[in-house]
Amino acid sequence: MAFPTPISAKRLAAALDTVISKSGGSIPRCLTVTGSGGKTTTVEQLARLWADRGQSVLVTTSTRMAHPEVHAYPFEQFVPYTFDGCGFPEPTSGQVVLFGVESGDKLAAPPMETIATVAGTFDRILIEGDGARGLPLKIHTQRDPVIPDITELVIAVVGLSPFGHFLDEQVMYLANRFRLLTRYEGTMVKAHMYRLLLEHPEGLLKGSATLPTIVFCNQSDTISSEEAELVMATLAERWQGKPFDIVCGSWHLDRMEHHRRVAGNPYPEGAYRESV
Repeated sequence: MAFPTPISAKRLAAALDTVISKSGGSIPRCLTVTGSGGKTTTVEQLARLWADRGQSVLVTTSTRMAHPEVHAYPFEQFVPYTFDGCGFPEPTSGQVVLFGVESGDKLAAPPMETIATVAGTFDRILIEGDGARGLPLKIHTQRDPVIPDITELVIAVVGLSPFGHFLDEQVMYLANRFRLLTRYEGTMVKAHMYRLLLEHPEGLLKGSATLPTIVFCNQSDTISSEEAELVMATLAERWQGKPFDIVCGSWHLDRMEHHRRVAGNPYPEGAYRESV
């Protein structure tokens, strides 16, 4: 499987947006981004792209994300939610509004019904659905990801930078849990490990059920083309789960290296929701 010519005429956000637009029956308004290895950057870049096209964009979380005093978001507004009913963001064309409950150096999730109400007034909504403590890999816990009912498409992000390195708590959040659940006996991060993350109920597709899903393999600039091809091929080979799209790219280089639709077999409703 050879890569096509890298998309260099567009930014990665525009290329990813094209995949998003074609992944479902209609262009999704509300996306939840899960996983590790570039989740926040993915939210930021898509939000900025849509705002620059004149849309009103809401960014929030269903769990926790960094407070804007800790992380400099490229957004125009921050509206903190307060439980007295004040602090509801207003959509403005061409602007991104960050919305959340102030909780120390984090933003916590507003009530789900509030997110749904506010989201109804914006053109596009991006929800960060879990955390990975800044690590490129993770296995989910019983509590995450949290994918709200208003979600129309899921982007599951995974980092490629650990490929060929030792698999430990320095590169994977909850590495010991991953070994316990998957019985992975390798000491290194190999292509098969990414396949286990895809297959396991606590892995990349958890919570996505029958929603259109994009598995975004970020950080392609940190490994060779041959290694990236191996990971992509391993994820797609003889896949019998729900259909999904694979995107391989690099925010650092601002380009998409590869896009592939994996047909699979549609799962019944409820798949990828169980926690262990």
